[in-house]
Amino acid sequence: MVNKTLTVPWVDRFGAERAFQAQSDRLPGGEVAHLCVAALFCMSVGLPMTAPEIGLALLLGAWLVGLLAVRGTQKYVLLQPVALLGAAFAAWTALGLLWTPDRARGFEQWGALRFGLAVLAIWPVLRWRGVLIGAMAAGCLAGNGAQAVVWWAEQRGVEWLIPDFVNHGPGRVGGWWPPVYAGLVLVAALGLHLPAALMAKGWQRWAGLAGSAVTLVGLAATGTRGAWIAAAGLIVLCAGVAVLRARAWKPVIIAAAVGIVVCGGVWLGAGDAVSKRVSAAWTEAGRAMKQGDYNSDNGLRVLMAIWAVDATRAHPVAGVGAGGYAAWVAANAQRRDDAAYARFRESDHGHCHNAVLQAAATGGAVGAALLLLWVGAGVGAGFRAGRGYAEGPAWALVGLLLMAPFDAWQVNGQSAAVLGVLLALCPGWLPPPAGAWVTPRA
Repeated sequence: MVNKTLTVPWVDRFGAERAFQAQSDRLPGGEVAHLCVAALFCMSVGLPMTAPEIGLALLLGAWLVGLLAVRGTQKYVLLQPVALLGAAFAAWTALGLLWTPDRARGFEQWGALRFGLAVLAIWPVLRWRGVLIGAMAAGCLAGNGAQAVVWWAEQRGVEWLIPDFVNHGPGRVGGWWPPVYAGLVLVAALGLHLPAALMAKGWQRWAGLAGSAVTLVGLAATGTRGAWIAAAGLIVLCAGVAVLRARAWKPVIIAAAVGIVVCGGVWLGAGDAVSKRVSAAWTEAGRAMKQGDYNSDNGLRVLMAIWAVDATRAHPVAGVGAGGYAAWVAANAQRRDDAAYARFRESDHGHCHNAVLQAAATGGAVGAALLLLWVGAGVGAGFRAGRGYAEGPAWALVGLLLMAPFDAWQVNGQSAAVLGVLLALCPGWLPPPAGAWVTPRA
């Protein structure tokens, strides 16, 4: 039976279920083909960076070709909060192109929101939501495999297997991803696995434990400190919810045991590299906040956040315009001549590495509110989808929110692909599973 708690008040559940049944009766082979393409797209977020672009093109192509067959179901996705709020955020960002000081970069960053179209294109086959969640998890595990291959290649000196990424320093293994992007993807992957590891039973618990352990090792290998902090927060939050639901300490014991084993293994293998990166972050951030010394990687991150706050104060309602952050900094930053600004200019940062501050700086209070409401709608809906892997996408979105202080994931195509998949898997009302009985009219 359909989980009625997922029904948003304005959706005609009976009509929507009938529309999905008619879609299956009319073109069952087309549904299967669409499902395969959607699963490939969900998997693609764990593959090399060009894969989500190809996957989205194939998905949108399948959706457009089959639009005549799915027209009866499509109107119901347009009533979903994630679709309405996503459209509102995209429209407001586009409106900001009118007053941005850097329209070329504005179009580039607004274009990253194209992955939000996954909400529409995945909807016709969302009755196989479990398959799509599994496809995303499989893609992320493939990325962990690539990390292992690159680590082995670095140890053996097999240069042709080692990607030449910018900022790929010693002790940072991202596999076929840049380490920073690897950190974000793996935080989302950890969100998929954790609720199954801590709150499910049977095969889901064992799969969740194994997936969490592999993901944590991969996260440690990236050397991405923001991802480490987000992962730690995600584990604490998920374990706390598990304890409240179960009214027992077993989930915490499980989480602690997995954490001790994984962290112990990582420390034995790369403890020195981990401790150096943690120490550097603490020292550099401390110097920035206490002494105003921003001439370091982490000091620059602090300064970019300060600039974003200044831009928001100057334009509190509408912001400086889509893509206009860097141009506004160049024209208005008070420390334009110091070494930190030179580092900022040379690195060509187009955003402030903070999702909420970036939305506020470029879109004002309206843009920041729409972004948080959009993601929040997905989180709220995903938590009502069931237990175990069923609520994994919601926890993955929580992971992205915890990553918000370290990355502006809405303006980068690679991270926006992860966001698009997760929001597509978290509508306010889920269609009935394939073969489920249609709810009789009251």
